[in-house]
Amino acid sequence: FMFTNMKELAIPKNVSDIEPGAFFGVFTDKIVVDEENPYYSTDEYGVLFNEDKTTLIAWPALCSEVNYTVPETVKIINIVAFGYAPRLEAVTLPEGLEEIGEGVFGISGIKSINIPASVKTIYEDAFVSAFDLEEIIVDEDNTYFSSEDGVLFNKDKTSLLCYPEGKTDREYTIPETVTSLYNHFSSALYLRRL
Repeated sequence: FMFTNMKELAIPKNVSDIEPGAFFGVFTDKIVVDEENPYYSTDEYGVLFNEDKTTLIAWPALCSEVNYTVPETVKIINIVAFGYAPRLEAVTLPEGLEEIGEGVFGISGIKSINIPASVKTIYEDAFVSAFDLEEIIVDEDNTYFSSEDGVLFNKDKTSLLCYPEGKTDREYTIPETVTSLYNHFSSALYLRRL
């Protein structure tokens, strides 16, 4: 389905298994699930979820909404769920969310993201190719992650996990506590000195 354009993507009642990332690069205004499908559901924006809305599977890339609040029931955001969503500028994550998958915000218009205290897992490439992302802010009560100046770290700041690709600072000094880095500086658009 990658790079397919369609007005509406309809999931029939008999579909029981959709692989994570299956709709990455599918350009559609909304996803619709047959009311009789016992495995999947959507909301008023055409966002695809599992039936009980604990897993957000896919955002319709051409949805006209620029702001979206993830439902409080969501515990997992699947791989590339918001990928290729250039119109989407802001996503509010709920307290109770536990996992943010790979490439979730890649090639989206997200400028800032707040990570709730409940998040336990953020995949290494969750923010890769999020070229507009300027800052990541982590709730101070999160026991797994932290942030400083909009940069994502593990809780004790020994691992720098993500330097936002759209951060406009020209220089950045890595905190002295950091002992490991991930490859997130190669796409820092504005950074000139490290």
